[in-house]
Amino acid sequence: MRVLADVVLSVHDCPVPVIAKVDGVCVGAGLGLALAADMIWCSDRARFSAIFAKRGLSLDFGTSWLLRQRIGVHRAKEITLTGKMISAVDALALGLVNAVTPVDELDRATGEIVDAVAAGPPVALSMAKRELDNAAQASLGQALEAEALAQSINVQTDDLKEALTAYAERRPPNFTGH
Repeated sequence: MRVLADVVLSVHDCPVPVIAKVDGVCVGAGLGLALAADMIWCSDRARFSAIFAKRGLSLDFGTSWLLRQRIGVHRAKEITLTGKMISAVDALALGLVNAVTPVDELDRATGEIVDAVAAGPPVALSMAKRELDNAAQASLGQALEAEALAQSINVQTDDLKEALTAYAERRPPNFTGH
């Protein structure tokens, strides 16, 4: 189980934003792995379940923490204790996934979000990801302090200079992560 925990932590703590693409059934540990990603795009035929209880198991693969963080404790308990299967549309309504697309458009839609994130400033995005991940355990004052520290690093990057230059030249920025 510790090896499995390391997998979940590797995905969740990856400094680069991680986007999960789900097409089909996403249950049990697969659900936990998808939830460890920063965003989830799925096809209209995707289905989700915290199926553990139906198999005589309790939650694993980080699902107890990740599911609660994603949709709140009451909905997480409902999904966990019933083990019911959730459609893609219902998963979107719950906030379990970011978007649902027709199956034949899933690759394109996921590719678009991946491209949009990949085109962003790597240092700033990595810091923003950490700020959001840590905000649940922080006070507003602590979040403001973390933001100030992150911005003090961001203003020293070549990416900030590139963003300002690109804005002035009315062109998309070309970020390098420096």
